[in-house]
Amino acid sequence: MRAGRLPTWLHAIGDAGGGAPLTHMGKYEARVLGARLAGAHETPPPRDVPVPQVVFTDPQVAAVG
Repeated sequence: MRAGRLPTWLHAIGDAGGGAPLTHMGKYEARVLGARLAGAHETPPPRDVPVPQVVFTDPQVAAVG
């Protein structure tokens, strides 16, 4: 959401925000940013927690972190 030396009016989410390039993370960041722009004080998603990932193969493969 806010990163480095960006102007206060500029926000980035999803792949542009520098976090995990995953659809569910981008959707979560969009909900948090929307709530913050609407006046709610939602906390941004932490950047240092493991994020579940999955690769759809046969056999199934998954990872956390």
